[in-house]
Parts: sequence; structure tokens; C-alpha cells
Amino acid sequence: MIQANGLRIGNYYNHNGDYKKVNVNVIEELEISDRLWIKPIELTEEILLKCENITKTNGYPYKMLNGFIKIRNGVFFFKYYDLEIELPYLHTLQNIYFALIGQELQINL
Repeated sequence: MIQANGLRIGNYYNHNGDYKKVNVNVIEELEISDRLWIKPIELTEEILLKCENITKTNGYPYKMLNGFIKIRNGVFFFKYYDLEIELPYLHTLQNIYFALIGQELQINL
């Protein structure tokens, strides 16, 4: 289950097996009901490959902005200099990307 305060408009989530995008109405619904049916989308290599501004490189698995997304013991991390942020879910990646450059991460789900 996702907490409503963890989602932003534009984030993707899993609703009964369907990938959906958060809009204003969904945020209001999350505050009221239906929370049990809304789940985060676990980050996978397949999903990373569907992100337009993330590329696979040598050395580190994926390049994003001026940092890298690496996988350690099955867990994804965004590494930027000494900063390392765990990325368990797609919406976490979307929120980090937006916080860094103020634009939505384009994803072809």
C-alpha cells in the first residue's frame, strides 16, 4: 500500500494489476478510500529500460542525469557523488528525478 503523501501528480501506481497515472482525482480518492487496492510498482530493469532519460552504460548499469542507478543485492540505488538513495519503487525514481531537475521522467509503460 502507498501512503497518499508519497505520491505526486504524474506518478505511476499499480491499481488491481493495472498501471495508472496519478491525477488530482486519484489523490482525493487516496485520502478517502480505495487505499488497499493501490500498490507501488516495484522498480525493475525492464521498467528502467522504458524510461527515456535513463541509459544503460558500461561500468554502472544505468546512467541518469550526472549520476548512476546501480543494483546491489537486488536493490536499486541512485548514486550521485557521495549521495546514495534507495529506489524500491517507480514513484520513488520519478520523485527523485523531478526533485533534481523539475521535470517529469518520461516513461513508456
